[in-house]
Amino acid sequence: MTEIEKACEHALVLFTDHCTKYPAEIVVEPLAWRRRCRDLAEDYAWLLFCKNNQLPPNKRLTTPPMPPLLK
Repeated sequence: MTEIEKACEHALVLFTDHCTKYPAEIVVEPLAWRRRCRDLAEDYAWLLFCKNNQLPPNKRLTTPPMPPLLK
């Protein structure tokens, strides 16, 4: 499992846990609950987008060999 898949899974767990707390928390803090729900949904959507639209590997990230030391 790649890091992005782990992040997607974790975001989904956070989102579903938040939604199961709806009956208890919506009465106390409805605006805070809705804001957190929206944030979690946006985070999950962004992670899914990143997972489905991965960039090709950057070949310039490899470090060039060190030049020999002059004496």
